[in-house]
Amino acid sequence: MKREVSMVFLLILSMSFLSAISCGDFSSQTPVNAIASEEHSTTYSAKMAIDGKTTTFWFGKYTPTFPKIITLDIGSIKCINGVNLNFYYGDVPLTFNIEVSEDNSKWIPVLSNLVVSQGSVDLPFNFSIVSARYVRIVELSAKRYYGTLAEAKITSAELISSEETSQNQSTQQTCTANCSGKECGNDGCGGVCGSCNTGSSCISDKCVSSQGTQQTACNGCLLNNLCLKQGIRFDSNGKNYCEVNNQIVAQKQNSAECLNDFECLSNSCLDGKCTSLIEKLNSQISLLKQILCGLLNDKGSSAYQTCLAG
Repeated sequence: MKREVSMVFLLILSMSFLSAISCGDFSSQTPVNAIASEEHSTTYSAKMAIDGKTTTFWFGKYTPTFPKIITLDIGSIKCINGVNLNFYYGDVPLTFNIEVSEDNSKWIPVLSNLVVSQGSVDLPFNFSIVSARYVRIVELSAKRYYGTLAEAKITSAELISSEETSQNQSTQQTCTANCSGKECGNDGCGGVCGSCNTGSSCISDKCVSSQGTQQTACNGCLLNNLCLKQGIRFDSNGKNYCEVNNQIVAQKQNSAECLNDFECLSNSCLDGKCTSLIEKLNSQISLLKQILCGLLNDKGSSAYQTCLAG
């Protein structure tokens, strides 16, 4: 009850603060820093989620313990009303919350129990305007045990005090929006003339079907003028595969770090390591034996140990 009262107080305080200020023009901003609750390795660090590339990723450790959290910092307190997130396709469906904070200590939830079923695509999540510097993505569950984020951007605007707003209004003429002949795009006053439906993009103030545009780039790996999908394995001067960053990479030996089965020569990635099929089968047999012996005997008893050794 005490925590709920505190959260209500923070929301009221945030709303009262925003009533005394206004915001400048909103735009998409790449965070200046990112910190995660855990990282799979330096290759998959939190900063991979803010490097401007959707082919690099933050991944947490391969453990069933949730939540997995990544915190995004935009450098100073600003008006924020949304985020744009891109998740790795191999980890959806994924459930998460979005929270904001001015000091990276007191957090206010803005969206809860969101579920994404599309991966490797930019997804917008909008909410009411708040003042904050930090945004954190709290992942509650996912298809796999990794926390994941390919890329993140935050929709923000500079804070403008009521005094600055009054001065601006007295010295500047009122801006007149112009949407003549426009289906979408900027109205010239910081607003928009409209939005395009899913599957369309705003090009030169017109909504154009994405299917109608010619795709000249290969969304995968180019090999002898062939476009190979991510995850495809093939023989070419050795055993290789098309990595999620669209690079051709040699398959890995046992015990090497991995995220997907196709990365391994054995075609078996277990607990973040390439593992032979025999080792994977033995691991599963061992787990089943522990379950069966636990059902038949008290754990810790000599009978249980004899069962395991049998």
